[in-house]
Amino acid sequence: TGTSRQSLPTPNLFSRLSPLLLLRRIPSSYFRTLHRILIGTRHQSDNKRAVRMINELSDFLVARLDVETKGHHQHITFTAEERQLSAELAARCLPFVGWRKQDVNENLEVGESLNCCFDRVCAPAFTELLESRFGPSDCSMEETFKRARAAVYAACHYVSVAEDNENGIGIFGILAFVLKVISIEPTDNQGNAYDGHLIQLQTGCIDFITLCLISCVQRQLQCEQDREGGSRLSNGPLVQELSTLNEVKK
Repeated sequence: TGTSRQSLPTPNLFSRLSPLLLLRRIPSSYFRTLHRILIGTRHQSDNKRAVRMINELSDFLVARLDVETKGHHQHITFTAEERQLSAELAARCLPFVGWRKQDVNENLEVGESLNCCFDRVCAPAFTELLESRFGPSDCSMEETFKRARAAVYAACHYVSVAEDNENGIGIFGILAFVLKVISIEPTDNQGNAYDGHLIQLQTGCIDFITLCLISCVQRQLQCEQDREGGSRLSNGPLVQELSTLNEVKK
């Protein structure tokens, strides 16, 4: 997802990776449960603290991905490891689709929108790349491609942890960008191939589509297995005698 312009001392690198690695150890199901509660109770003002926690976490991760225009000229340089972990955590820890303040009641204070992975990570990187119209192959375009690859990487990771009852609007937004990128000829007017950056991004886009297809097949198989299991249970006794259970255990 990116490279650092200078190497960091090992202790300093470890101290910067430690918070990311600790977040990675938390099961994604914990965050998914929190997201369901927040999105299901968006009209209640009792969840301000949890919303702010998610928003602060999104600021922490987005800063390391450098996907927002206002942060492109920051003086801190983040390593490739930090950017890769941050993209993965953005998909695991943030809701993929959130809400904006105008979508909820007027009791919430300014800034109480629920930040999400699509709005904070994917949309800015994709918009920047498409609006650049693939200008000259220079250093700025290289960074633009890196940000877009990080966003696609986050989207790929989200597919692997998404639940069936989640909003699919974000996925359609990713697919629209992916199809546009794949249809682009990997050369510009001068015949340069952007030093291979476009091909790498297109490879990531193909991986995203592949993951979506694999996920659909796996979910369909799981649904069929659940239905078969339910039919077998419905044909058997609802309550088993204790003596029968004891015999099975023996």
